[in-house]
Amino acid sequence: MQFVTVFVGGEEVGLPIGCVREIVEHRPVTRVPSMPSAIRGVTNLRGRVVPVVDLAGALRLGARTADRWSCFAVVEVSFDGDKLLLALHADAIGRVLELGDGEVLPPPTFGTRVRLDYLVGMAAVDDRFALLLDIGRVLSPAELLAASSLREEAGRE
Repeated sequence: MQFVTVFVGGEEVGLPIGCVREIVEHRPVTRVPSMPSAIRGVTNLRGRVVPVVDLAGALRLGARTADRWSCFAVVEVSFDGDKLLLALHADAIGRVLELGDGEVLPPPTFGTRVRLDYLVGMAAVDDRFALLLDIGRVLSPAELLAASSLREEAGRE
C-alpha cells in the first residue's frame, strides 16, 4: 500500500496514492457564497474549475492560512457515480509511504484529534504516526454535493 503524506494542522496525514492526481503549489482561491465551511472556494487548475477543500477544517484541526509551504493535493473521489476532482489545501507536502502487510495499524480508540471514521489506520513514521485517511469519508455527502455543484455550474457558463 502506498500513501502520499501532507501536513495539516500539525498532523501528518496519508492520502491513498491511487486517488492523488498531483501536488501543486498553492494558488489563488475564489470564494463562493453559501458553501459549507469545509469548501473554501474554487481554483483554476489549467482551465478547470476545481473545488478547494480546507482539509484542516474538514478534519477539525483548526483554521489554517496559506504560507510559502502551502500546497494543494489534487485528489479524485467518487461521488454519485462520477469522479470528482478536489484540491485539498495542506500546510506542506510530506513523503510517499510504502507500507507492507502489518504496517497499517488500526486507528486508536482515543487521543486523536481526527474522527476515527475518517481513518483507515495509522502508520509509524520516524518517532510519530501518520494518520491514514479514507478520503471518501472526510467530506459529508452534503459537502461533496456542494463541491460537485461548483463544477456543474462552471460547466454551464
